[in-house]
Amino acid sequence: MQRSSTRLSLERVSSDKRHAQRGFVWHDTYYFSLFGLLFLAGLTMGTVLIKSGASQYLVDNFSKLTGIVLTNQTTGQGFFYAYYYQCFPLLVTFVVLYFCGTCALSQPLILFVPIFRGLGIGACMGYLYAQYGGKGILYSAFVVFPGAVVGMVTMLYACREAWKFSIHCFRRLSSEDKNEEHAGLSIQKYSARYLFFAVVSLVLLLICTGISTGFLVFFKL
Repeated sequence: MQRSSTRLSLERVSSDKRHAQRGFVWHDTYYFSLFGLLFLAGLTMGTVLIKSGASQYLVDNFSKLTGIVLTNQTTGQGFFYAYYYQCFPLLVTFVVLYFCGTCALSQPLILFVPIFRGLGIGACMGYLYAQYGGKGILYSAFVVFPGAVVGMVTMLYACREAWKFSIHCFRRLSSEDKNEEHAGLSIQKYSARYLFFAVVSLVLLLICTGISTGFLVFFKL
């Protein structure tokens, strides 16, 4: 009798854990979708901005802030310069998001990051289409798109982690429970995830830069 009751208790505990894990995964998916929609909103605003006649100066600055290579002049300066041109803005974005995550009241800034990055990428791609037509679309697909996708996906994951940890910090301020390991969150795990995002981004962007420079022989912009 005691053995059966112990088994039922263990089954109930494992069932509760499965439900908790399901809820946690659902929340992660929800956050990822939210930041993805904000990025798409920024992308749309960027293309509309170009249609309304944005200046060349504005587009050039968006290119530098998002790491989007507008012409083959940048990649013509060498493979490693092109790699640095794409990596540096993304790493700066990670640093900004990391410190935003450690602040209890930085949620509005975290929401702004995907909008701004989408705005910059949308403006740059819209500029390429406006200037070069179909050739600009092909250039975007083979030269710009690979690195932009890597930056977008890793940025969305970084936004999600920053948002969750910022909410965690806010709850710790308003709660008597100051346990840092609550809900499996800690500054060590949070930092390790950002280090992982940075390493993965650097490796993937290295591959994407190689692909992009390989396709440059087909484009003269």
